[in-house]
Amino acid sequence: MAQLLSLKDEGIYAISPETSFEQKIKIAGSFTHFVRGLGTAFNAKREKEHKEFLELSENEFNLDSIIFWKNTI
Repeated sequence: MAQLLSLKDEGIYAISPETSFEQKIKIAGSFTHFVRGLGTAFNAKREKEHKEFLELSENEFNLDSIIFWKNTI
């Protein structure tokens, strides 16, 4: 899955080889938000707190992006 930074709205989007660009998924509202999410995912994986991270990601990120965050941890 590739991540793209939009210069138009500063959002971070994910696309996969199976989807078209029009079907991109917004995974974070900004680059900073994306990096914070990755850091939190890394810590959750290290501490084996997968369930807690997924609950947090449901509240923090777009619901469409949950697939991305599940694959991250």
